[in-house]
Amino acid sequence: MAEPVLRISDISFSYSARKIFGALSLEIGCGELCCVLGENGSGKTTLARIAAGLLRVESGGVSVRGRSLSGLSAPERARMVVYSPQKPVLAEGRTALESVVQGLHPYAHSFFDTREELQKARDALTATGCSGFSDREPNSLSGGEYQRVALARAFVRNAPLVVLDEPVAHLDVSHGVSVFRMLRAHLSDESAALVTVHDANLACSFADSVLLLKDGRPLAFGPPREVLDEKVMSKAFGLEFISVEGREGRRLFLPDISG
Repeated sequence: MAEPVLRISDISFSYSARKIFGALSLEIGCGELCCVLGENGSGKTTLARIAAGLLRVESGGVSVRGRSLSGLSAPERARMVVYSPQKPVLAEGRTALESVVQGLHPYAHSFFDTREELQKARDALTATGCSGFSDREPNSLSGGEYQRVALARAFVRNAPLVVLDEPVAHLDVSHGVSVFRMLRAHLSDESAALVTVHDANLACSFADSVLLLKDGRPLAFGPPREVLDEKVMSKAFGLEFISVEGREGRRLFLPDISG
């Protein structure tokens, strides 16, 4: 059996005296996209930061391609995991192309752009639909354009694990779907992605697996069509849902506001 790209094993984590996770486990295999769902404060961002090696767990372990993140230096970890936060920051005064090249050198104070690196950055911008504004600076980009450049910066490193925290939080429906299409196109047999998201229907449409959290506790984990239903969604979000059958057997969810 192939080694999973990401393995989280029985982790526990607390902020001060507040327990966030206790004995949480999950695995994401090669080529797979896992979406983490849950209401605000359920632990999605904390889990994303743990998966990226930015937070140290109290017990249990986190490994990428069989290597424990706790034993890696920051540069070594950067070669294994790329992380993009809820509000990614592109440096002012740099063009989109320069910002993406910087993604190849996350811990360098200065670097020289080689021809090969510039081509990698151009390819990443093309893959995310940004090639038309590679010479523009961040303050001239729309919200959707800004997010796509940040996505190109995440993709350019070709790390085995991509961790994105709410990448579509401030985008309209069309741009949100576009981001997930780009992410699926980026994944290969050697990589995987963990993505936090509020939109259950995007998760149902694009994810191989979903983790549904409630106050740090996993309510469901597995293929969305198998583990998500009206009952567990209502338990997670505190309101009633109506499920409808989408294309290719996908189950989609609408909040029931009739009451």
